Amino acid sequence: MVNALKAMYSQVKATVNYRNTKSTPIISEVGVKQGDPASSILCLFFLNDLLENKNSSINGIISIDDLKLVMLLFADDAAVFANDPVSLQSMLNDIELYCNKWALKLNVNKTKVMIFENGRHTNYDFFLYNSKIEIVQSF
Repeated sequence: MVNALKAMYSQVKATVNYRNTKSTPIISEVGVKQGDPASSILCLFFLNDLLENKNSSINGIISIDDLKLVMLLFADDAAVFANDPVSLQSMLNDIELYCNKWALKLNVNKTKVMIFENGRHTNYDFFLYNSKIEIVQSF
C-alpha cells in the first residue's frame, strides 16, 4: 500500500489557469490530489484522533440527558458546540493546539461562529491563530 501511494504521488503536478492561460506545471510534494479518495480517509484519521484527544472536562459542554454534544462531523466539515463563549474559545484553542501538533492548518476565512441566545444580543470575539472569527446569523 505504501509503495502504491509513493508511486501515485511521485509525479504530482498542478497548473494555474488564469484568463485562458495555463501556467507551467508546479511540482507538489505535500498534500493529496484534489478529489482523491485518500483525502477523505486521511481526514478521517485526523478527525477521529481529534475526537479522542478533546478536552471533555470543559464546563460549557452541551448535555442532552447522558449525551455530551461537543462536535458534529460531516466529511471534512465540523461544527463545535458550547453553552458559553469561554468554553467555545477553550475548545477552539484545543483544536488549534491539535492542528499545530500535526502541522495542520484550519482555514479561518471559512470558519464561522453562530450564537443562539434568548433575549438581548451579546457580542463576543472568538479567535483561531490570532485571527478573529466572523460571527454570522446563518450558514
